[in-house]
Amino acid sequence: PALANWCIRQRASYKAIQAGENTFLTPTMITKLEKLGFQWDGSYEGMWEESFRHLLAFKELHGHVHVTNYYAPNQPLANWCSGQRNNYRMSMISEERT
Repeated sequence: PALANWCIRQRASYKAIQAGENTFLTPTMITKLEKLGFQWDGSYEGMWEESFRHLLAFKELHGHVHVTNYYAPNQPLANWCSGQRNNYRMSMISEERT
C-alpha cells in the first residue's frame, strides 16, 4: 500500500502541475519517472500493456507463455496471467487480447 499511495501522490501532483498549480514535483523528478515508464494516468490499459511486455520477455526467455500461478522470479506476472486466464474463462476479455 505504501508504494501505491506514493504513486497516487505523484499523479495528483502531476495533475496539479497540468492545472497550473505549484507542487513539490520538479521537472527533473517528472523526467526520472517517465524514463522508468511511469504511467501518469494510472490507467488499466497502461498497466495491461506493461504486464504484456513482461509476458513477452518471459516467452523470449523460456520459449512459452505458460506462467504458473506461483512464479517466484516475477510473482506480479504470475498474478496477472492468472487474472487473464480467469477473465478469459468468464468471457471478460476482449477478442483483441485473446
